[in-house]
Amino acid sequence: HIQGAPWWTRYQPVSYKLDSRSGSRAEFESMVQRCKAAGVNIFVDGVLNHMSGLDHAGTGTAGSSYNGGTQDYPGVPFSSSDFHQPICYINNYGDPTEVRNCYLVGLNDLAGGQSYVQEKIAGYLQDCVDIGVVGFRIDASKHMWPDDIKGTIDRVGDLPEGGRPFSFMRSLIKEESLSRSRNILELVGLPNLDMG
Repeated sequence: HIQGAPWWTRYQPVSYKLDSRSGSRAEFESMVQRCKAAGVNIFVDGVLNHMSGLDHAGTGTAGSSYNGGTQDYPGVPFSSSDFHQPICYINNYGDPTEVRNCYLVGLNDLAGGQSYVQEKIAGYLQDCVDIGVVGFRIDASKHMWPDDIKGTIDRVGDLPEGGRPFSFMRSLIKEESLSRSRNILELVGLPNLDMG
């Protein structure tokens, strides 16, 4: 993620390397294994919708260079063809198309329907599963198309102990119908909840 002390810097990835200001990959692996041995499951808070802001460039906490202005993320790698184009900003949060295809507060919005983008994100999630993570909270999921989320999650293999990784998210958009909201919940294995 980008450099900086504020909490939100963790939500602006520049690569999918598992090194951050919280520790190294080896430290993360050790923590996951120690927790698993104690009967505690680990869920990763995954940022899958976007990368850094358009106004950021430099070197991330894991050492990857990036340029948000040119949408260049060699640590993945992602380039401008991997983001929604043309660049647009969300003005109407009641419009699902705008919310899911435009840029949340200037963050480079990944084109989650593209096979290449799904493969790169799924590779990151699979890496976490291989380490021992059992599931994911998908950050900013309301800014992603449900089919794009499903296409990415479906590329992740089963847990080493069997079964699928658990994913959860929240959607704040009032969908076209309650049925559509239920479909989102079913996608992630949550019970049917009244989203009306």
